[in-house]
Amino acid sequence: MAALSRVVWRLLMLLLFGGWILMWVMRPTSAYSKFWQSFTKDTTTKAYGVAGSFTLFYSAPVVILAVVGAIYLQLSKDDSTRRRDGVRVNPFSFPAVVRGPLAVASAAELTCLVLFVALLVWTLSEYLSTKFAKITPAYLHKHQLKLWERKLEMVGTNLGLVGIVCLAFLFFPVARGSVFLRLLNVPFEHAIKYHKWIGHIMMVIWTVHGLVFVIFWAVTGKMTELVQWKKTEISGLSGLFVYIIGVIMWMTSLGPVRKKKFELFYYTHQLYIVFILTFALHVGDRLFCAVVGGILLFLLNRFLRFIQSRRIVDVLSARMMSSETMELTIAKHPSLAYNPASFIMVNFPVVSPLQWHPFTIVSSSKVDTEHLSLLIKCYGGWTLTLKEYLKNADTSHIVEAAVEGPYGHDMSYVARYDVLIFVAGGSGISPFISIIKELLYDIENQKVLAPEEIILLWAVKKSDDLSVLQLITPDFASRLKIDVQVYVTREDGPELEKPQTTASTIIFSTRKSQPRSISGSEGIQNGMLHAALVLASSAGFLFVIGILERFVVYPVDHNTSDVFSRSLGGLFGYIATVIGVVVFGGGTLALWNRLARSDKGVNKKPERMLSTISSQPTHPSQVHYGSRPHLPDVFHAYAKRLQGSKVGVFACGPVEMQRTVASQCQAPRFSYHPLNYDL
Repeated sequence: MAALSRVVWRLLMLLLFGGWILMWVMRPTSAYSKFWQSFTKDTTTKAYGVAGSFTLFYSAPVVILAVVGAIYLQLSKDDSTRRRDGVRVNPFSFPAVVRGPLAVASAAELTCLVLFVALLVWTLSEYLSTKFAKITPAYLHKHQLKLWERKLEMVGTNLGLVGIVCLAFLFFPVARGSVFLRLLNVPFEHAIKYHKWIGHIMMVIWTVHGLVFVIFWAVTGKMTELVQWKKTEISGLSGLFVYIIGVIMWMTSLGPVRKKKFELFYYTHQLYIVFILTFALHVGDRLFCAVVGGILLFLLNRFLRFIQSRRIVDVLSARMMSSETMELTIAKHPSLAYNPASFIMVNFPVVSPLQWHPFTIVSSSKVDTEHLSLLIKCYGGWTLTLKEYLKNADTSHIVEAAVEGPYGHDMSYVARYDVLIFVAGGSGISPFISIIKELLYDIENQKVLAPEEIILLWAVKKSDDLSVLQLITPDFASRLKIDVQVYVTREDGPELEKPQTTASTIIFSTRKSQPRSISGSEGIQNGMLHAALVLASSAGFLFVIGILERFVVYPVDHNTSDVFSRSLGGLFGYIATVIGVVVFGGGTLALWNRLARSDKGVNKKPERMLSTISSQPTHPSQVHYGSRPHLPDVFHAYAKRLQGSKVGVFACGPVEMQRTVASQCQAPRFSYHPLNYDL
């Protein structure tokens, strides 16, 4: 893509995003209220419903931005960006916060969070100042309210509206392979924390919203409002339902519960379908259409993931690298490409038909064109069961697995640093194996310049884990200067190290050809297809909601909101969203697949395979026994030695280790990139 064309596309996306944000900023103002009242009196709006106006102003910009972004990503896919340019410490890679409830957050992330909270504070304060000024003695007398009681009621109402602002943003970070995450090159596993931040803020606001109304009803003698389901007004009972569902999802997502009872968190979070439905019933079609853009894009992504998860592939082999670590190799279609440090969701129906687990890919799609390898740490119930099953499986039979993914982000910036420092804890070495493989391939094919040095700091419990280094099979000594420092924490010296034994590999029978995995993964990765799916789903939603609003709601209500059931209108919005995604989006995907089957395609071979492949394991430069690395001292030494170099630090492992690494990148101004996979 030409530079000018790239600027035009980016400017268009910036205008769309800026305009969408401006709508939310202006929404609580009196000037916007006057404009909105004037606009909704238009004849077209009367015919097609005020819900259409909400869709046009609040959801359409998001949908158009997703379409434009998907096309932009597809057109710029072949751009050569892997060059050694002026990478410096920037707000996106500088760890501004390393402790506290936010965990590790960059300066850019902290800035965005502050701006988001400022938007919420502005919205509430502007709503209240505008509404308070409109309170009249006549209204207080008519409804038999005191001034403070009316203000309390308004506080409760407008807290609910502020929570809706949170909901408008809530689903963007949680869509795997999201266009917006790819545009910003934010890994999905990192974006999860944005979803957590927004979710916590939203539920706190809605908790206060509910408490304020309970207090208001108690002091005015209207507690029956809590269990009433009104026809044309927002009802307390419907709000109670959506809040109960939200609290269940919220409480089970908190850190202690999620870590100790992950399956409880996972399955209760599937209640998002019920949460969206009850929200629609509570607020009605108009407010639902204000946030339907994010909901539709999330449901489309979830629909594509569901289709993709139906894909069954063959397990090619299993190899025990150590007493607790297993390498699993599964088949893939040569057309399926993925970025280094990607992860994939795997399900073994024979072990558990419902459990899905994420694993990091240690292979490179450029080198290993017909398979991908996973590194699995066998210490939990599911992984131990899988290990025993594979050890005892009949090798004459086909062993199958269901897969979803891969998911990852563009790692091209790795090659832009002079020096790379990889810090890994245990199985956290997995992403660095694939990064090194891909880096070697690109160097071999003269796509990037070799870094001056790669430093790998790896902490393991036992020395038999060192056999994992066998996965870095190329003899990289002639291409890269790699310093591998290993810290064995639970052994006191080399005399306790057990002799290295050759890992036994179990090879399973496979089918002659693997099914091409186009239906789900290309729906996310192929920009043109994704744009078509978003357009089709959105057009389907507009068609269905337009028919319902024009021929069902409007003849009864005439946009007065005084006759037609609010909850039924919200249900119409929910149904239109589901039909748009499943029927129109799914139909477009089926048509695309039908046309794609006629194109057999040509498997693209690597330009040059790595020329020197060694079966010997990679040996560490130095092994330290009996303790973890003292990272402050280690990084202090590197800061002195690497002055003047552009240094990129990548960490994958326990949260405390990542926090320590992040804190050590603040003083020397190293660029910090966490590779955590805590979903």
